[in-house]
Amino acid sequence: MEKAWGRFSFGVGMLLLIVSIVPPPASAQGGSTQYTGLIFTNTNNASNNPFLWLQDSTGDSGVVPLLEVSGGAPTSGGQAASTLGVEITSQSNSLTNTPPTLSGWMIPGFGGLSLVQLGGYSTTTGGQSSPFFSMCANQNGGSGQGPACWSWQVQGGNAGVSNPPDILQLFRETSTNTTSNITVLFPAAINLATAPLLNSSGMTISAGQITVGPQPYTGASANVLATFTGASTSYSPGAAAGPVVIQPGQLTNAAPDSTSTEGALQVMQSYLGTNSIGLLACQDTTLEQGVIVCGTNPTTATQIIGVFDSNPAQAGATVTPIRYGRASIKNSGSTAQWVAGHYVCRDTTNNGYVIDNGTTPCNRGT
Repeated sequence: MEKAWGRFSFGVGMLLLIVSIVPPPASAQGGSTQYTGLIFTNTNNASNNPFLWLQDSTGDSGVVPLLEVSGGAPTSGGQAASTLGVEITSQSNSLTNTPPTLSGWMIPGFGGLSLVQLGGYSTTTGGQSSPFFSMCANQNGGSGQGPACWSWQVQGGNAGVSNPPDILQLFRETSTNTTSNITVLFPAAINLATAPLLNSSGMTISAGQITVGPQPYTGASANVLATFTGASTSYSPGAAAGPVVIQPGQLTNAAPDSTSTEGALQVMQSYLGTNSIGLLACQDTTLEQGVIVCGTNPTTATQIIGVFDSNPAQAGATVTPIRYGRASIKNSGSTAQWVAGHYVCRDTTNNGYVIDNGTTPCNRGT
């Protein structure tokens, strides 16, 4: 072992390790200067050997971790230890960023594992994605056994996009299970919910949104079935299959005011056409799957399809009129009054609008 002013060097096979006991440049984790006790550096940049190998003894019957990271014990006054866990950093490009302040999301006394990307944003390639968190099984593939690896990664975002939406992507290594038949099993009772956005006072300032469905395809047909089903059973005596309930949001206040509205249940269908929010949509006879704003003459107008809406998922030439459910719809009079229990019928003067037809049912086609 060779000693050299706070640095110790020793060789292990073809791998050279350098152990340093010198403070690195001052960093500001948590607002205070940080110092590192030991630095291990692999000087062989072509080595494929593990940098650090922890191996249990043969036949060991003990149940203990090979590596344990422990925070300091709380003080007698109950002050929690400030150790925040383990941080793994990587640089996929160049070191142009600094580690985030862990205290921003790791509360003292509740440490964890942090995987951080230090590679900086590039104007040509965009943001740098996070390190991978992977779990691998060993499966029997079509040509023999192989890894079945799942990896989580936070995407860095495309170049030129400011404040891109966060994408947490789950990857699957494809040397096994080439059919892509994948099942995620949850416990017997699972609730999937989005948390609302809160301000500093803990008040909700934005409701959480949740969307379930395939990502749009590019360069391939998207004729892929998406289903949501209740539980099936092969049990026989007195068996009952599971029902499906689709329920919009409810007003849970015991006495909501008169301006409050219950959540709307809406069923939409995609068509080709130009959106005209709040107007009636009718079949476009010049297109196989097209819609236009309804005309005023019910005897010559085509079938009413639904109501044009402001669905943000509409793109290109596609519009999604509401076929069934509650929808906001326009009338042409600024002083028009709607009376509960009256019929809403097509306006025979203004294309696409409706009128309060009183207690008289609408004529056929209106």
